[in-house]
Amino acid sequence: MAVETIRSIYGYDSSATEKMLSCCDRLDPAQFTQADDSPHGSIRNQLVHTFLIHKRWLSWADGSLDGAAAYALQADPADYPDIQAIRAMWDGIDEQTRQFLGGMTEQDLHHELRVDQPGFEFAITIEKVMLHIALHSMQHRTETAQSLTRLGVSPGDVDYLFYVLENG
Repeated sequence: MAVETIRSIYGYDSSATEKMLSCCDRLDPAQFTQADDSPHGSIRNQLVHTFLIHKRWLSWADGSLDGAAAYALQADPADYPDIQAIRAMWDGIDEQTRQFLGGMTEQDLHHELRVDQPGFEFAITIEKVMLHIALHSMQHRTETAQSLTRLGVSPGDVDYLFYVLENG
């Protein structure tokens, strides 16, 4: 997959995430943290999980952390009591993503990350890591959109096609 395609996917990811966060701006604090049937139990928890996984894999891929340190990253949803705290978390991750993608080459996509632990060994290319991050985010963004829609603040169309039509 070409670097430009990865960059386009992440432009979309950033734009779609902003739509989710804009919807969250319209919630009251209780709605943002209330328990629901989403996999992580609330809109806030869903976002914390999504962003944490993005940060873990990205930090390993961009070399800012080794695999063990990236995997050890934790985020307690209670440390993100409101949408402003979530936005601050996202802004840092989004900037880190932009920095990494800005310098990425085609050759970088083929670099492998390796896990070599007893009973758990694998290698995965940066290209596949970047696809995993984007697809993981899409899965949880869909679940978050469903929760937001139930609360009357649907993000509307967040398909990649609409991003491409608006941004080329």
